[in-house]
Order: sequence, then C-alpha cells, then structure tokens
Amino acid sequence: MKYNNPVNPVEENTVYGIIHTSIEPNSTVLEFGPAGGWTTKYLKKELNCKVYIVEINKEGYDTAIQYADGGILGDIESFSWIDAFKGISFDYIIFADVLEHLHDPYSVLRRSVELLKDNGEIILSVPNIANNNIILNLLDNKFPYTEMGILDNTHIKFFAYHQLLEMINKAGFFPVKLDAVRHDVGNCSWEFSTSYDNLPIDVAQYIANRDYADIYQFVAQIKKLGTDTVAPDKMISNSEYKLVFSCDAKILIDKGNGFNQVKKVPISKITRQIAMFDLTGISGIKHLRFEPISGIACKVTILSIEINTENNIFLKPINSDLDDGSTSRFYHKAPMYEILGDLDGIEQLVIKYDVEPLDWNEGHNLFIEKIKNLYEVHSEEIKNLNNEHRRVVEIMNQEHTYLLEQFSVTQAELQHYNDIIDRIRKMWIYRVAKKLHLIPKSLTK
Repeated sequence: MKYNNPVNPVEENTVYGIIHTSIEPNSTVLEFGPAGGWTTKYLKKELNCKVYIVEINKEGYDTAIQYADGGILGDIESFSWIDAFKGISFDYIIFADVLEHLHDPYSVLRRSVELLKDNGEIILSVPNIANNNIILNLLDNKFPYTEMGILDNTHIKFFAYHQLLEMINKAGFFPVKLDAVRHDVGNCSWEFSTSYDNLPIDVAQYIANRDYADIYQFVAQIKKLGTDTVAPDKMISNSEYKLVFSCDAKILIDKGNGFNQVKKVPISKITRQIAMFDLTGISGIKHLRFEPISGIACKVTILSIEINTENNIFLKPINSDLDDGSTSRFYHKAPMYEILGDLDGIEQLVIKYDVEPLDWNEGHNLFIEKIKNLYEVHSEEIKNLNNEHRRVVEIMNQEHTYLLEQFSVTQAELQHYNDIIDRIRKMWIYRVAKKLHLIPKSLTK
C-alpha cells in the first residue's frame, strides 16, 4: 500500500498535525481515503470519536476498519457512501490528500454536504502545484512525476490557491480557516533537488516573493454557505514587509550534553522577523544558539532581544563573514548566533531582526579579494617563510645524505667484524676437534 508510512499524529507543519488538532473530542467523523488508518486510529483512541471510512484499497481498508465504527470498501466517485451513511450526521468530513486523486473532486465535495451537520466542517488538504519547487523545475524544463508528493504519479487534478477557493465556493462552502504545510526550496530534499543558486538574484527574489510560493499543501476547514460565519477575503495573508525566503527560526539548547534540543518557530517570508520562543519548563540551560533562517546567504540585522527576566543577554555571530555593529553578513546558508549572558530563568525569548538575501557570488568574490589583500599585507612575511622553508629542506637533505653515507660505512665495518668472528669460530672448532682426535693425523701435519 502506497501511503502507509508511520506518522507523528500531532507533528507541526504536517497535514496530520493540522487536521488532528482541529477536531474536537467525541465527534462523529467521516474519513475518506484513510490509507493505513493513522488518522482513524488517532481519532478513535485519543479523541474518542465515532469514525466511519471510505477506502478503495483493500489493504488500507482492512487496516483502518479495525479502528472504525463502520466503512465502505469502494470507489469514492461511485457515491455509494451517500446511501450507506444517510442516517448519520457528521461533525467532520475529512479529505486528507484525497481530492487530487479524483476525476471530479467538485462533485464529491458538493454531494458530501448531504451528510454534514449544519454547523459541521469539512477538512481537506490538497498539494499546491504552484510551490516554488515546481516553478524552478519548470524553468529547467522539468516536470518530474514521483511515487509520492506534489507530483505523485496517481494525481489527476492539480490545485493552486485561487482554484482551490473557486472549487470550495462553487461546491457550496466557504473557508473558516485556511492553513498550510510549508516547504520552500531547499527544505524538501526528499522530493526535489531544486535551488535558487543558479538564478540571478533578482529573478530568485521575484520567484520567492510570490504569494503562497512556499506552501506545499493547503489545509482548509470549510462550512456550508449560509451559516453564521463570514468568510474572510484572504485566509493566508502576507506581510506588509517585502517578501524574502521562508523557513523556521530555531533555538538550539545545550543542557550540558550538547545541543540536542531544538525549539522552532515558522517565520513568514518577510524582511522584518519576530521570532518568539517559549522555553517554559526547560531548566539547566548551559548554552543557547540562534539560527535566524536557513537555506540562503543573507544579511541579518539584530534589532532587539527581549526576555521575561532582567538578565543581561546579547547575540554574538558564530559563523559570519563580515560584521558591522548589529549587522552580519553570511555568505553561506546556515547563519548562526550564540546567545551569551545570564541564561538562568529564561522562559520567553523574543528576537526581532531583519533579513536580506545576498548574492552568493558576491561572497565568493569577496573571499577571493580578502585572500589577495591578506597576501599583499603579509607578502614579505610569506616570502621569508618560503625562504626559511627552502633552507630547512636543504639542511634536511644534507642530513639525509650524511646518514646514508654513515650507514654505508657502518655496513662495511660490520661485515669486516663478521668475517673476523667467522675465522675465530672456525679456528676454535678446528682446535677442539684436534684435541678430541676427531681429525686424522694425516690432516694435522
């Protein structure tokens, strides 16, 4: 079965984590396409929900039905589930990565309203075909289908932001919440090998600046039109600041055994960042490191650092290439700071900073220039060192020649002494043999 990998049911930035944390305990749920039954099991065991399933794959059905209160083995687009469950009103209907596999997802979505409570919700997730990984592949004349992912080779329909909202509205629903799983370029290595590196910086900036460019999957909670909630014009909003790249800001925590604990917060694709870290309950902190962004060469300006105590702390860049006061340039893709000072009792940490992408080629050229400048400044010293090196090598060669000569003399002397010893040994043997009359007299005359 294709989609049967174990999952963390509440992991952040995953479809499962978003959906599972959106469902109230003790609800009645209809789940389409449960695959390996991971959601079915979580809803039943952890949230005490009544769960009904519709699954086309027999192996997946046999696994998921163990945790379900009822189910249908069959094609969603046969609509047999409407009659099978017509006596049940559902609090939630789930389409987790299902609609893109259907020939007519609109009709399935429209008919599902018949089984939904008036104030019930449909939760659906679909991949974003306009993710920047796809765009960069298209610029390289590639559209690579894969076994799993956005370009899963069993996907029939593709969705971008506007097409998703159009289908939702056309089917008689409106979004009450629109969330997303985000994986930008460089953060999706299991599926893509794309990079901004080979693009001119202005082109890379333009592509990264697009709305929803880092969204890997949309996750929508929708309700029937006519209920009392008003749909917002735009559920996933962008900042007033200039967009740049998107990822997580991280705090790495060392409690004496190395940096083996990480706190992450997603940061929007904006130059003005506010990273808020909750360190409540983490005691015995020895060292803290801060990663403001990853996957891009950038200039970082630290604006402020706020904590819940009166402790004096500050940030010091660890691996910057150039520093100018509070601004540091990182011509690589893993900028990192050390947080120094009194770390005792810190529970809330807020770091405000600006990020601006840099051209990697600029950093490369700067590095070459720095090497040239260093050579010019220390040219006389380097010349002297080279001369000293040659002198030492010459002395060592002379010593080597002398030792070889000495070795040859020693070998000759050793052979001479061996010959003398051999003659003495033979003479001694002869005398002993004569004394013992072991040698005929005729040979001794």
